[in-house]
Amino acid sequence: MRVHGFQSRTEPWEYSPETERRFKAAIAQREALLPYILEQAGKVWKEDYTLMRPLIFDFPHDEEALRQDSEWMFGTDYLVCPVTEGGVTSWRVYLPENEAGWEDIRNGDRLDGGRYAEVYVDMEAIPVFRRLK
Repeated sequence: MRVHGFQSRTEPWEYSPETERRFKAAIAQREALLPYILEQAGKVWKEDYTLMRPLIFDFPHDEEALRQDSEWMFGTDYLVCPVTEGGVTSWRVYLPENEAGWEDIRNGDRLDGGRYAEVYVDMEAIPVFRRLK
């Protein structure tokens, strides 16, 4: 992983130690998800699938899910909830209906689906939830 730039100092270690630590954490998360990423990429190639999915693809009967304008599914298993405002320490997310619930991949907390939840946010990682089965 690298930041693109031409004749510039954009490597992760060229920033502050805090930024380098965040880069490393993001790379570690990507590495942990790599088997899933490769599986989903294979589906894109073989089945004309899509990695980034609007909630209507997976939750067509969940009226509240259809109202979400920034949340999206990464494949069928991960709900991504971008934080679109600066300076916040919590974020309201909608967890679509899912009988088994959702797991916050940042801390392992299990949350029920079909409801809103207020979750802690910081500069370390955006809220991402794994759909439990």
